[in-house]
Amino acid sequence: MNAIIGMTDIVLQTGLSEEQRRFLDIVRNSAGRLLDLINDILDLSKIEAGKLSLSPLPFCLEESMRGICDEMQVLAKQKGLYLHFNMKGQLAYDLIGDLGHLRQVLVNLLGNAVKFTDEGCVVFTVELLEPLPDNPPDPAQVRFVVSDSGPGIPEDKQKAIFEAFEQSRKDKGGTGLGLSISTQLVHLMGGIIEVDSKPGKGSCFFFTVSLPTAKRQCAAAQSYSCGSTGTATRRVAPGQRLSVLLVDDIEANRMLAKYLLEQKGWLVNEAANGQKALDFLADNSCDIVLMDVEMPEMDGLEATRIIREREKDSGGHLPVIAMTAHALRGDRERLLASGMDDYVSKPLVLEEFFAAIARQVQAGS
Repeated sequence: MNAIIGMTDIVLQTGLSEEQRRFLDIVRNSAGRLLDLINDILDLSKIEAGKLSLSPLPFCLEESMRGICDEMQVLAKQKGLYLHFNMKGQLAYDLIGDLGHLRQVLVNLLGNAVKFTDEGCVVFTVELLEPLPDNPPDPAQVRFVVSDSGPGIPEDKQKAIFEAFEQSRKDKGGTGLGLSISTQLVHLMGGIIEVDSKPGKGSCFFFTVSLPTAKRQCAAAQSYSCGSTGTATRRVAPGQRLSVLLVDDIEANRMLAKYLLEQKGWLVNEAANGQKALDFLADNSCDIVLMDVEMPEMDGLEATRIIREREKDSGGHLPVIAMTAHALRGDRERLLASGMDDYVSKPLVLEEFFAAIARQVQAGS
């Protein structure tokens, strides 16, 4: 899917007839829907097999929630909807939780609210049930609420929508897995997703989780409103010629990434697995490594571990960025613990891909 979507995007940027562009747009949109289905099935399979575990880390509650709202604002604006973020209570300390999976749940709830609402607004509320900023409770009780002015859900459908492959409205598309996955993720966090809805009155989805309080204060609050990013993307310096080692066992993936990198004027060497990457690095140098995670003979985790062991004797630090499929996105800590510096998800998103490279190059500088 990484190769199908990536190569299609590249061809769409070339000179095409109107008919060719229309056909390729259909291919791109269909591939996107198929990718959503694959990702949802992978998530559900991992949960049902008991292979999914939470990875709690400290995070700033309000800043993180505003960031999620910012992302969803784009979808809301496309439909002419107003997306409002409401924070109730203040907390001067970070909380500890699995922000990645919490974000996955909230993006699903917000995405559904936007999808099923044709006019009016969506409201995202985060409430500290015991807001004590100077002497925070441990754990803190946090309530998340997503409400909309959509058509509402009949009472006889409200239980079924939380089951796999069930949808309240077939005409809006989707896999019917998002709420089932979100329900199980929230259950892992110790909460239950509930819904309050009446036809013609909109819907309100909500859940409460207990999150331990970290022993450090939140970073200074950023002054930005929902709809602005609040951060600027850092870029690799113009004209900087990087030497990149690209490690992936799938040739189509290497072709795609190599094309994107060479468009920047960078030098690209390839390796089909972790062992071949180590063999190359034994006799050659590079500025950065883009490392696939799942590969035969030697995977990216083991190869990175050996790179770090070698550096204990030779010194220096070679930046390694993981390129990981969706099924591993919840394993951020495992990737970083192996010695990797950053990661990007496949299918590659160009801005995220180059932003990760820029972060590591500038960190080294």
